[in-house]
Amino acid sequence: MAKTGFTRKTMESRIETDRKDTQEKNDENEKAVLDAAIERSTLDSIDGGTSEGCDEVSDNIKEAQDITSGEFEEGTTQLNEIHDGIDEHKEQIQEGVERADTDIGNIEGSISQLSSDSAASRLEAAKETAHRDIELLQRSDNEEEEIERQSAELNQRQKEQLQASVGK
Repeated sequence: MAKTGFTRKTMESRIETDRKDTQEKNDENEKAVLDAAIERSTLDSIDGGTSEGCDEVSDNIKEAQDITSGEFEEGTTQLNEIHDGIDEHKEQIQEGVERADTDIGNIEGSISQLSSDSAASRLEAAKETAHRDIELLQRSDNEEEEIERQSAELNQRQKEQLQASVGK
């Protein structure tokens, strides 16, 4: 019997890491969105003492907006890398489901061939364990999917807010 895949503990740890990492990146991007709103409000409130001074102040604020936009885009790139890792993990989880499903088929085939009721009972227990593994894997896949979906939706809303503030 070859052990493949990953441990339950490793899988749970990975899900928690993905949840934490996406939250941190979304929080960083939220700060950029708030900064952009402040920069826009500041730009809108500038009257200037002289025409040249007003232009220089405005240019500096616009440079700040460019920096903020760049920080947001960098955060989004990093967030997309995390999402790519989540997708890879979901593929591994799905492979685990497929392997466990194959195991169930093999076990069922063996049960039908056994003449010993006590041996068949142990194989039934093994089949139930494989079923529980599939359920755990499917719940884990759903958790990863939800983490990624919520993060992507939040990032899209943040992007729209940032664009509204920066005017791009």
